[in-house]
Amino acid sequence: AIAALYTCQLNRAVQILEDLIRQDPHRYLCKETAFNLCTLYDLSCEPSVAGRKKRVLQQVALLFYLEDLNAQSFRIPG
Repeated sequence: AIAALYTCQLNRAVQILEDLIRQDPHRYLCKETAFNLCTLYDLSCEPSVAGRKKRVLQQVALLFYLEDLNAQSFRIPG
């Protein structure tokens, strides 16, 4: 994902991180991944779309009982 970002392939970077989370949320959905993916959403999407994607990601974390993730991890305004 970082290599894609450095080569200006923002959508590819998002896709890579989303694919990892789909593959194994317990392993890949951590604070750092959530924060970075949500930052990429902010950079690559309209604000309403970015907000919707962040909320979906937050719901995935709740479904898999990833309680160490909070609103700050998802860059959701309070």
